[in-house]
Amino acid sequence: MLSTYYIGYEGIRESALTWQGLRWGHAQGYISRADILRYASDRLKEDSSDLEYELYQCKPEHTYRIDGILAELARHEDSPELTDPEPGSTDPRHTLWLYLLLKHVYEHRKNFDDPLGEVEILHADF
Repeated sequence: MLSTYYIGYEGIRESALTWQGLRWGHAQGYISRADILRYASDRLKEDSSDLEYELYQCKPEHTYRIDGILAELARHEDSPELTDPEPGSTDPRHTLWLYLLLKHVYEHRKNFDDPLGEVEILHADF
């Protein structure tokens, strides 16, 4: 079972997450739907797909629409569905999430009783 850390939009803002990665991170509780909307808004470009524009127009309280659009965007990606990591996973999407979570623990280390213990837990999860 993966440990739960909410890292929010600030934790993912500068990363290159896939739609599947965002969907998986939300399912783990690392980010919220509102974080996904902010991330999608920042990534929106002139050549973005209709689905990306539709996601951009959603409001955070429209959970059914956000989940549906995000699932559809994830289905259009070329990689297999992102599932919980197996020990020693080499999937770069898991590696990215591990990095983001470790970075969060480091940046907020004063909020943890045992930050190195948290690092150990994260490495055991991934």
